[in-house]
Parts: sequence; structure tokens; C-alpha cells
Amino acid sequence: MTGLPRNNPEGMSDEEFEALEVWRKRTVVERKEKEAARVRSSLVGKDSNFSRVTRNVLPDPEKFAESVKKFLKKSGMNWVKKHQHFSEIWYNTVGPEISENTMPVSFAKGILTIEVFSNALKHELENFFKAELIQSMNKELGKTPLRDIKFKLGTRE
Repeated sequence: MTGLPRNNPEGMSDEEFEALEVWRKRTVVERKEKEAARVRSSLVGKDSNFSRVTRNVLPDPEKFAESVKKFLKKSGMNWVKKHQHFSEIWYNTVGPEISENTMPVSFAKGILTIEVFSNALKHELENFFKAELIQSMNKELGKTPLRDIKFKLGTRE
């Protein structure tokens, strides 16, 4: 047999040595499979059916819902969800270019607060277009009168 030199103990034929190598490789593979099964069972439990796995991996639905609510509140998306019509009316009133650089963040007591991502745009909206925006939005809102719009400088996140 030709090839790389191997650590063949004296007195062992090539066939015996090949059989020993096959046995060693199989033993290594079996040990790795057993180790993987042990790790899997420690993570999942002895029952490895899918429902058992998903029960152990998926969070409690109530805790998950609470986490989503907290995230929405923290990110401001909760307000957007509740007042989607303000966002839509704002978009329709100012158009896509300005709405990309602004975001309605609150509405209370007839005052709509808009976060503006550019100081120059904030100045322009406050000083030149505020009255026109209030009038246009009131036409769209109907029942909910808009008394004022407050613009505040914000950052995109």
C-alpha cells in the first residue's frame, strides 16, 4: 500500500490496520453524536418532538405581548398605531418630501406635535406654513379640530 506513512504498529497487516482506522473513525463519530444528543436533550429535555422544543424556546405569549407594548410605547410607534389617521392626514397635507423629514408624535387638547429632523425645515414650517397647515388639516379631520401645531427638533432613529 502506498501513500503517507502511518503509525502502523509492528506486526499488523495493512488490512488489520485499515480495520483499526475505520473502527477509530466510527468511534469518534459515535462519541460526537452522543455528545450532540446529550447537549440537545439538556436544552430540550428528553422528549425531542417539535411541540416540546417550541414550548421550551418560545416565550410566554402574555410576557411577549407586554414586551411588544413596552417597545411600541418607548419607540413612539404606539402613538402612531393609535392615531394612524393623523399620520395619513399629515402625509396627504405636506406630501412625501416633507413627511420623510417629519413625524407626528402626539395630539392632545387640539395641539398636534410634529417632530422635524431638520432645523431649517422646522423654521420654515413654523414661520411660513403653520396657518396653512392647520387650515388644510382641519378640513381633513372634520370632528377633531386642530387648534395648533407645535414643531420640535428631533432625530431619526
